[in-house]
Amino acid sequence: MKWRILAALLLIAGSGGIWAFSSASLPENPQFDLPIEALRAGASDSGYADSVTVHIVAKAELAHFINTAWNGFDPEQRFYSAFEVRTGGETILIDVPHPERLHALVPGARDYYTDRYPALQQAVKRSDRMVISHVHGDHVAGIPYGDDPEAAATKTYLNEAQFAAFEEMGVPTEPNIREMGFPAALLAKTKRLDNAPWQFIAPGVAVIKAPGHTPGHQIIYIATREHEMLLLGDEVWTMENIRLERSRPRIISKYIVEEDTEAVVDILAAIIKTKKSNPGLILLPSHDEAAIVAAAKSGALTLLNAPAN
Repeated sequence: MKWRILAALLLIAGSGGIWAFSSASLPENPQFDLPIEALRAGASDSGYADSVTVHIVAKAELAHFINTAWNGFDPEQRFYSAFEVRTGGETILIDVPHPERLHALVPGARDYYTDRYPALQQAVKRSDRMVISHVHGDHVAGIPYGDDPEAAATKTYLNEAQFAAFEEMGVPTEPNIREMGFPAALLAKTKRLDNAPWQFIAPGVAVIKAPGHTPGHQIIYIATREHEMLLLGDEVWTMENIRLERSRPRIISKYIVEEDTEAVVDILAAIIKTKKSNPGLILLPSHDEAAIVAAAKSGALTLLNAPAN
């Protein structure tokens, strides 16, 4: 009898391990609305973006299975980037990664390209407006911890959920990659985006609410005259999630990242469905340097500096 009990416990443990390290199932009919046709029509009405330049300032390395369930233990590189869009006579900066002094907080941190950080901060300085995909420090800390935080904060536009998250977060006594903080005095200087499911913020540039990875997460749509792209933020970490149709392992998603796992896979399913119907649409996970390089080769954007592997 005791051997049967032991066998049952091992079976339960094994099943639990399979569940923990598997991706949540992608729905056949996702509920998330990615209104690509409406976005195209809006770009046609509002005008198109003139150019997109990408700044990559840092690198980390994590095992493949952390990014994509059941994808092996080989190391996979992750890059930290900002997207500078020139449109309608102004410059919009999307995401502003952390400075070098905070890079040690990044899981699997490797190189920080110190010589490229000044160019990023110059982009902050010349930008007319800045938006972020979400509140994690590797996407925003270059604003409150950059060269001129007060000036940067005054031209930063947050959605209501992002503002609320920063307000609740404060400045942690022990900051980490998810919570580097935004001092209250600076947060008060930021501006608010309209409370709409999606909206154009400039010719050819729209933000789309995509709460999953964080409550205030948003995807950014950019249309130039020749190309259209979706900046996916961290709903998708690399293109492997798209190609393999698998998200992060549940144990990473639920207990490490602490995201809304079901919402993330629903959004991922919607992205995959949209891509299949629109093969020319360029998908750009913010941490996938190969996808950014491919987009640069296609002429869709300019990569300011390609990191050495």
